[in-house]
Amino acid sequence: EEYTESVKKVHFYGASIYPHDHAFGDALKSIFVYADILLNNDLLAACRAVSATEPGFVGILGTGSAGCFYDGSTVAIHPPSLGYILGDEGSGMSLGRRLISLALRKKLDEDLQREFDETFQLTKFKLYDHVYKGSHPNTYLASYTRFIGEHRTHPQMRELIETEFTTYFTEYFFHLDGLKEYPFHFVGGVAYHFNEAIRKVGSNLGLTVGRIVQGPIAGLALYHKANG
Repeated sequence: EEYTESVKKVHFYGASIYPHDHAFGDALKSIFVYADILLNNDLLAACRAVSATEPGFVGILGTGSAGCFYDGSTVAIHPPSLGYILGDEGSGMSLGRRLISLALRKKLDEDLQREFDETFQLTKFKLYDHVYKGSHPNTYLASYTRFIGEHRTHPQMRELIETEFTTYFTEYFFHLDGLKEYPFHFVGGVAYHFNEAIRKVGSNLGLTVGRIVQGPIAGLALYHKANG
């Protein structure tokens, strides 16, 4: 209690959290009684972490995906991600879905097919249980990115990865202005672990890829130290 009373400002970022979320703000205020509570969403957190006060395109690539244009202060343009059923291109979920589709239709190259089958022993019925009856199908599908990462140098997996990130860039950003004027920065586990592929795809598309970090905390700390 003594510690919480000494806190004067709280910056809280989270998925689907916005400044007008009074219920969430009131809950924090009940703990940090004397603090100013500032709420914002995880996309702004990513922007501040990797772009600070400079304009640029910012993406989140983890289990799901997101992308926006950041004007150096606010998320100025935010194409909707549409979630794991209709969108989330470039995410771990989407990568995993591509892999499973190839595997269950026996379209993987022979060496990959054999290893996939031996590792997962996956059938369409097991898949249906996880995807259509499970509570977190997106997380389940994203778990298969480990296999992709372990075989990223295999030509078929390299093609899968690069195709997925090409789709991500085109679906989220190619209808926006300034693609060649501003850099692209990324936050998230998928972005971090597949950073070489993202840089290669970006270069192939004539884009400048800048910072890629696994998590936003370090960048956010620097941002708030400099900007309050």
